[in-house]
Amino acid sequence: MKSIRIIILLLYIFTVQGEFSKYGRDEYEVCGLRYRDNTTNQFLNLPLKNIKYKVNIENNLAKVELSQYYENTFDYKIETNYYFPISPDATFDSFKAIIDDKTLIGEVKDKTKAKEEYQENLEAGNTVAYSDFDPNSPDIMNLKIGNLLPE
Repeated sequence: MKSIRIIILLLYIFTVQGEFSKYGRDEYEVCGLRYRDNTTNQFLNLPLKNIKYKVNIENNLAKVELSQYYENTFDYKIETNYYFPISPDATFDSFKAIIDDKTLIGEVKDKTKAKEEYQENLEAGNTVAYSDFDPNSPDIMNLKIGNLLPE
């Protein structure tokens, strides 16, 4: 089984109070790693094995690191979608995925170029990630991780 660790770093400013908007909530099962089943063509959840938070608060700023642990338990490679809600009071700071001994670190790039690089690497068989906010639901981050190989 391939071990997958997704790390999301968020910054919260406590001087503003807010809540998640209701954009497209019925379309997502948020905060989970999903894959498309090859036989049914339906999206299914990979089981969440563990979750850890690290929080550092300084004055009115909180730095929250969320680590979630998943495993590819299948005997074939998969492409996953990870949906995560971002509060209006938070700023998405960084992304890192650790897949066994390989680390994918998020970089800010031109959206068109990043999508092209993702597709090229996906077709080449490389493990690759791409993230963007959903245009129909701007408080939902969508992260794709492609070519998660079985062990």
